[in-house]
Amino acid sequence: MTTVKDSKQAVKIKEKYEAEADRYAEDQQELESVAKKLQAEQEQVRKRADRYDLAEVFLEIGLVVTSITLLSGKRPFWYAGLVMAILGTALAVSSALV
Repeated sequence: MTTVKDSKQAVKIKEKYEAEADRYAEDQQELESVAKKLQAEQEQVRKRADRYDLAEVFLEIGLVVTSITLLSGKRPFWYAGLVMAILGTALAVSSALV
């Protein structure tokens, strides 16, 4: 660290560091604004991904329930599987709107 013997030089150095501090404060505000926008975007993407995951669950349940029809030969399983598949498809399509 250097010592300053001249008061004018000290004032210049102080002003320089104050200007630097002000610039950093402005940069911080801009970065916070960008960060908030990115957080909002991330939240929207997370909600969309959750809906796609739920749609996948319904489609897989529909597949399993309809395959039970092959083993049991009972039509109610077929209809239940179709309902699950329709729900899964509707959720997948609606995920694009979120």
